[in-house]
Amino acid sequence: MPHLTDERLTALAFESIDPTSAEAAHLDACPDCAQTYAELALLAAEFNVAARSQPAADAVQRYYTLFDHVQQQSHGLKALWRDLMAALVWDSRQQPTLQGVRSVAATEYRLLYSAGPLELELMVELEGAHRHIEGDLIAAAEETVTPALVELMSLSQDDGAPSLFETETANGRFRFQNVAPGRYRLTATTLPGQVVVVEPLEIT
Repeated sequence: MPHLTDERLTALAFESIDPTSAEAAHLDACPDCAQTYAELALLAAEFNVAARSQPAADAVQRYYTLFDHVQQQSHGLKALWRDLMAALVWDSRQQPTLQGVRSVAATEYRLLYSAGPLELELMVELEGAHRHIEGDLIAAAEETVTPALVELMSLSQDDGAPSLFETETANGRFRFQNVAPGRYRLTATTLPGQVVVVEPLEIT
């Protein structure tokens, strides 16, 4: 039996498909196919974890290495990997007020998200019934993130309120005006095509 294709191995690993008896026999007898299948199965398992948590730096490198085995058109998996789910690491609304210092939470608050090699900082200014959001997309080390397209989509069901805000950025900075409190999905696309996703983004 010839070697199993990358597309077939990817389907077996990511779609929980049982190999045929011939394929199972080939995997038992072929070290190359068995190794590729094992790596893809590990990748599939780690994707389930990465969808709910921030991957470690060594895991990020492992994903890129393992994806060398996957054809670009196979099941859209490379496009999926470009989406980095950001994790909230700082919310000034949850920090105790410094003793003897009046809290500024009534006028603004700060959120910080981490998405692997990128950080996303948001400053939310309160003005009446609406909010102004200033953001900064920051790359780790000495890399630069420019420019990016940023979209803010409402997850709330409030009729009459804008459901989608869109802005282009320069040097990683962006701003949204007149945003109503609610739950949102924020998507920031960098010039190389990497996508950072914050969902849900709770604006109070």
